[in-house]
Amino acid sequence: DGTIANIHERFGGERKLVAVLDAAELPALSSDGSGIHALSGSLPQGVRVVSVEFPEVVLSFRKDAIPAHELVAWLGSRYRLRDITFQEPQIEEIIRRIYEEGLLLAEA
Repeated sequence: DGTIANIHERFGGERKLVAVLDAAELPALSSDGSGIHALSGSLPQGVRVVSVEFPEVVLSFRKDAIPAHELVAWLGSRYRLRDITFQEPQIEEIIRRIYEEGLLLAEA
């Protein structure tokens, strides 16, 4: 029950930050030798790498783990950024999580 905005707020889970790096940043990314690139250094607490397909980097984070502006600042202090977008979880994903993880039961 509740509005879609309320459901997003209560059960939204992880947001995604999609960053497009400047082309000059390719040498700054680490590589495992097979052409797969990764961010160098450790990530902030509560942040995980979803994918690195140069020039695009996708990070996942919870709103309560790190504010979005701090994550952008962290990434921007290490790499030159061309673009940043945020993706909220789709309502279908949230509803699936509510049922699969029993989130309503956990609140009761």
